[in-house]
Amino acid sequence: MNTIVARASVEGPAERLQDFMQRHIPITTAMQLQVVKADRAAVTITAPLQPNVNDKGTAFGGSMASVATLAGWGLVWANLNDEDGYDIMIRDTQLRYRRPVYGQIEANASIEADAWRDFMDKLSARGRARIEIGITIAGEDGPAMDMVGTYVARRRAD
Repeated sequence: MNTIVARASVEGPAERLQDFMQRHIPITTAMQLQVVKADRAAVTITAPLQPNVNDKGTAFGGSMASVATLAGWGLVWANLNDEDGYDIMIRDTQLRYRRPVYGQIEANASIEADAWRDFMDKLSARGRARIEIGITIAGEDGPAMDMVGTYVARRRAD
């Protein structure tokens, strides 16, 4: 079944990323993800506990991993600033769960300017590049989860 999502007027990078994810990645709607911040240096995405809860009343580990993965993916998307010109994929992840999340899931992805420049140089030269992005899920008393994701971008053929 195809679902048509009406596009509202979207203003800034966070709103554009939110709109794109809701139109193209259906799980983001079910998880009630909200893009709080999106710029070239960082992306922050939140999700409420209730649709992402486990049997212990804490955030489900799979939901935490999904929110983190989408924050990293969203950071690459926000930097490329072109939803139609590139395919962005997760290639590899390494994550560590540190403590439970008892409330809202909040993922923060960030990237160093030098790493981004290297990535863009390779993407321009070869039409394909990969980059490692660090993502943290915030907890009440420090990080609840750390993740390093390797993302690949590939220029679409015309």
